[in-house]
Amino acid sequence: MRPVQELTPSDDLVGKPPISALVLAQEGQRIATAGRFKMLDNANGWSIPPERVLFAHRYPLVLQSQSHQKRLRETIAEHNVKFVIIDTLAKVFRGDENKSDAAGEAMRVIDSFRAAGGGATVMYIHHTRKPGEDGYGDIDEDIRGSTALPGFYDVHLAFRPVADGIELTTRFRDGAGKRYLVWWDINDEGGNYAKGHAHMHMEYIGEDD
Repeated sequence: MRPVQELTPSDDLVGKPPISALVLAQEGQRIATAGRFKMLDNANGWSIPPERVLFAHRYPLVLQSQSHQKRLRETIAEHNVKFVIIDTLAKVFRGDENKSDAAGEAMRVIDSFRAAGGGATVMYIHHTRKPGEDGYGDIDEDIRGSTALPGFYDVHLAFRPVADGIELTTRFRDGAGKRYLVWWDINDEGGNYAKGHAHMHMEYIGEDD
């Protein structure tokens, strides 16, 4: 059995087996992305059968394209996809991300993906600004691009490197959230991802003030 389904830009989503999660990996190497998923699966024993996860590597998607929007909504509905990952937002966004009207339109398109079929969770990955002389600021203010972007999420997960690992700050629409220290134990078996493991550790730090 293949560890995951894979899709290249020349393939078509039509006719694929049922999909639980669709990963639109718009940057990075195809093999490395799928291999990291396999290492996570080996370490954590995820309950979703890996063949139900489809990696679409650099698959054509532009949020401002009506045909691209329609195709993705139809795919989500046809396969009853429950989880969509867009990596990264900048790779599927055309226009000036600093302008609120352009950013707002992109978020409304993402909302249409969420509403497709029986409803799906959509996670999009977006970069933050580099820290200033005083370090990191508020996670919403550090989002790159328009200040309109923070108004559209239900949950914001901000991963930012610190001396001991990565600091994860969670924030919900109502403003409540928490902070964690995250670090990894990774063994890629010399590049043999099928046998590798990636364990994530997380320690509670405090409230998100």
